[in-house]
Amino acid sequence: LKKLLSFQPVPDGERDHFGLFAQNEITLGTGWSLTLGGRYDYFAADARDVTMSQTSYSGSGATTLQTVNTFCGETDQAVTFSLGSLYALSNSLHLTTNLATAFRAPDLFERYSTRGGGSQLIIGNPDLDAEYTYNADLGLKYLAARATGYVNVFYNRINDYIDLVKQDSAFLADIPTYGYLNVEDAELYGIDGEATIRLTTYLSLETAIAWVEGRDRHSHDHLSAIAPLNARIGLRYAAALAGGSRYTLRAQATLYDRQRNVSDSEDETPGYATFDLHGGLNFGAAGIFEEIMLTISVKNLLDRSYRSHLRSSQTEWIYEPGRNIVVGLQCAF
Repeated sequence: LKKLLSFQPVPDGERDHFGLFAQNEITLGTGWSLTLGGRYDYFAADARDVTMSQTSYSGSGATTLQTVNTFCGETDQAVTFSLGSLYALSNSLHLTTNLATAFRAPDLFERYSTRGGGSQLIIGNPDLDAEYTYNADLGLKYLAARATGYVNVFYNRINDYIDLVKQDSAFLADIPTYGYLNVEDAELYGIDGEATIRLTTYLSLETAIAWVEGRDRHSHDHLSAIAPLNARIGLRYAAALAGGSRYTLRAQATLYDRQRNVSDSEDETPGYATFDLHGGLNFGAAGIFEEIMLTISVKNLLDRSYRSHLRSSQTEWIYEPGRNIVVGLQCAF
């Protein structure tokens, strides 16, 4: 038995955006400032219908099944605000707080796409509502000659959170189908931080850590596509060359914990660690360029086999890239 699946993954469509934004900074006293902002956004999106067909070939001939995904125009609009505070506890240590609302309209993929193949399908949902969130965070920032860094805790409450879940019935034949839907009341909370410590004039230690939890506030079910606890640690060596050029060498390890807090549509993902090497050569200004930078990276140096949880909706045998080399050239005008 052989099957042929034909469809247009992303239909002809358009998405127009109009926005207005205003912001002002107010100084309340020595070392204390407030930043206030507000904006209005309007989105309009539309796309043509998509026809999907599956033809199965067997000894008795060919059989074709056909399904049409019908789309229509949609609009979204919202007013959002932000209020941020920066207070200097000392010359090196600052306390930051922020209260804000945010708005995100569904993109063309979430509303109109039909992606996948013989192992799964992901279909858009033209009836999706836009996300509207209420955000609060509290953090500390440190800046000194030998060390810099920050730590931040946050809480986000989201109305109509857009999630990707497995459907009870297949969209076409018996292919497993995933679709986008709104979670009426969701929450995300967590902590993240970074730090850089200068060990010597040329050598620095760089670290970072992040953790986030996402849940449906009514059912307490976990949301999908939430990254597990992860951290990064590396050593960076930077020095000057004759002629004004500078070079940088960096060795970095990235660690991801096992993701146990999964939605009903996901499987747990094992933890893993990868090791990368990076090198850069900054030639400085030349001709019309303010800066020219040549970089080379050897990623996943130990050729570790692993799967990212953010791709967990895909089949288990799809792994992330093994050992690979990336070369880049950056020219700044």
